[in-house]
Amino acid sequence: MYASAGVTPVLEASTRDAPPRDQFGQFCDALCDVYLGIRPQRTASPGFDADVLAFGWGDIVLSRMRAPGHEARRDRRDIAAKPDDALFLNISDTSASVVHVAGRTVPVAAALPVLLDNAEPFRLRFDDARRFRLYSLRLPREVGGSRLDAADAIALDARLRRTALGRQIALQVRLMTAEFDAGRIEVAGAMAAAVSAMVRRLWDGGDAASAAERYADFTTTASAHLAEPDFGVNEIAAIHGVSARTVQDVFAGEGDTVTRWMLRARLELARDRLGSPAWERASVARIASACGWRDASGFHRAFRERFGDTPGSFRGSRDGA
Repeated sequence: MYASAGVTPVLEASTRDAPPRDQFGQFCDALCDVYLGIRPQRTASPGFDADVLAFGWGDIVLSRMRAPGHEARRDRRDIAAKPDDALFLNISDTSASVVHVAGRTVPVAAALPVLLDNAEPFRLRFDDARRFRLYSLRLPREVGGSRLDAADAIALDARLRRTALGRQIALQVRLMTAEFDAGRIEVAGAMAAAVSAMVRRLWDGGDAASAAERYADFTTTASAHLAEPDFGVNEIAAIHGVSARTVQDVFAGEGDTVTRWMLRARLELARDRLGSPAWERASVARIASACGWRDASGFHRAFRERFGDTPGSFRGSRDGA
């Protein structure tokens, strides 16, 4: 069955030969050895044609699940009944998914990895109108010589999708799954070890982005959130999976601060809108709110200090031009 002679799976299960009424229960039982305490939710269909195949190399386990779309959960009850502190690096090459974790809803596009913490509650949902193929790489919680906590796992997941090294990991994972499907399991195992090493390097700050590139990334993110009055250092840090101190240091390296940059960007945006035909029906107060000010008086004061004119006078001069 496998091109790699002598390689034995740690799990190989299929519901195909079971009666339709028994397929879902058989599928849930098969998952227990690898996906500890994760509970699939029953679908409306009476049958559940699915299969799972997994191979292990020490602490690392690589598995593939093919099944109808459904939702899976791990809640506090499951964690208490079956404690497990592994991390799962998941990727589906066929379907997008939605992850609900730590009060956040994270849409995950097909062919992009997501990191799940099996020590914390989460929900993972695939479109129940179609089948999906999911690959999971089970990783130890010890990363780069340190033990990750729940917040660390969330930050690491963010880095996977927002850094150059994270994109390299996604490519390596896709190549690994192709080797798995081709039956070259020993090659897939070597690539799984490489992915684990890359994840450690990502956590250690091994992304190749320069300070200037990070500054550009951070300001691009901030530009998309100018309308949010509370958006600042902590929000940029959370989106990029870094510490607030890292964000502050990157801005300081450019002779800037997040607060000063946000103020300049909001004022420039407001000035553009005051002179834009698309905003001519909007009041000054409406433009101020749309550019991140809670009150018009603060906007008036900041605008005058920056441009030497009031917003109303500036708009009037533009109208008469």
